[in-house]
Amino acid sequence: MSLTTVSFGAAVRRMGELLKQDHDKLSKGTRTKGGGGHSGGTVVLPPEDAPTLASLGVSKRESSEAQKLADLEPEKFDEVLKKTRGERWRSDLGDWYIVNFNSNSLVCGRIDPIDEARERGVLKPYEEVVDVDDEEEVDHVE
Repeated sequence: MSLTTVSFGAAVRRMGELLKQDHDKLSKGTRTKGGGGHSGGTVVLPPEDAPTLASLGVSKRESSEAQKLADLEPEKFDEVLKKTRGERWRSDLGDWYIVNFNSNSLVCGRIDPIDEARERGVLKPYEEVVDVDDEEEVDHVE
């Protein structure tokens, strides 16, 4: 992992922290107030000086992902999943392991990436991982 990757990840995390902190200052867009789901509500326009995500150059998806990174515990944010290269380390680490890139230390070895992704909420219960080498089983959506 390069310093650029680490710096970019830290910057996105910081952006998420700032977006969460200033969430109430961002424009909520045009809203209907009152009416209880029926007609008769009043249209409320946002203040003209309130910044929007678009005016900040941030998409809704980027904002959401950055805020999720901001919610991670700092020690989890510093962890990276790695694949073991070569047979020399495989007996000690297994096929996959996690390192802390700040301290360059082993967090744990013999990781099942799918179980780890589900535990961390990266892989949703309805999602599955397929082997791309087995192209016959992969459905390509176009």
